[in-house]
Amino acid sequence: MRICKFVFPVLILIVSQSVCLHAQTTQPLSSKEIVSWLYQLPRDPEKRDELKMFLQENEIGTDIYYPVSLHLQECFAYLGYKEGDFPESERASRETLALPIYSELTSDQIEFVVDKIAEFASKNL
Repeated sequence: MRICKFVFPVLILIVSQSVCLHAQTTQPLSSKEIVSWLYQLPRDPEKRDELKMFLQENEIGTDIYYPVSLHLQECFAYLGYKEGDFPESERASRETLALPIYSELTSDQIEFVVDKIAEFASKNL
């Protein structure tokens, strides 16, 4: 596994055979820039859930914002979409995990999150 860490003020890149995680800058952004807070982790949803539990055990907050694709939620049933109509949305709902990223994170906190993800990856991926 290769782990690269850059702080600008916060830019994290972890690269391994099956994990690619990046967090973009948290400094004020122009209207043309994007901040990522949802990350695609291993393509195996069970590993995503295991990582979520591992991070929670280490007191790192995470969340799964969209566990069900919007088109499959009851409130949108009237639109008539079914499973398979939006495969990328469905894949993202299975594979995406929200990680902490906000301007108040210290370099030490960022390092801790990165190190814990690397620890998980080295043992599980």
